[in-house]
Amino acid sequence: MAAELAELAKRARLASALVCSHDALVLAYTGMDQEHAERSAATFATLFSTAASYSRLLSTGDVERVVLRCADGPMVMLPITSCTCLLAAMPDDQALITGAGACGEFADAVAPLLPQELPRTVGGMRVHRSPVSKEAA
Repeated sequence: MAAELAELAKRARLASALVCSHDALVLAYTGMDQEHAERSAATFATLFSTAASYSRLLSTGDVERVVLRCADGPMVMLPITSCTCLLAAMPDDQALITGAGACGEFADAVAPLLPQELPRTVGGMRVHRSPVSKEAA
């Protein structure tokens, strides 16, 4: 899925993109290294959970997106499926409105590649791992 993610990010003109589960499991990333992806997933999963809890408390409906305005450019986080979300960073020269629209298109494009729900058992996590070769076993 990483190759598809990289191609979609390139077409949407995103500086980087990260797809993770709501519990911070990194599913795919592009434009960053693995350590940065894991730290970002943990941080933004917490932020998204906080925003969702706050919206339930105020009865304002589901969170459609979380936008952070950073010195290096805006970052947008939005749900893709019921259990996955997208974190995308736009380059400096890209307007926030244009970037948010690109994120929506990106999320729509990757949604069919992602699980609609996360497995509830440890054995079920094999869905997210590469198959093990017979030589490695």
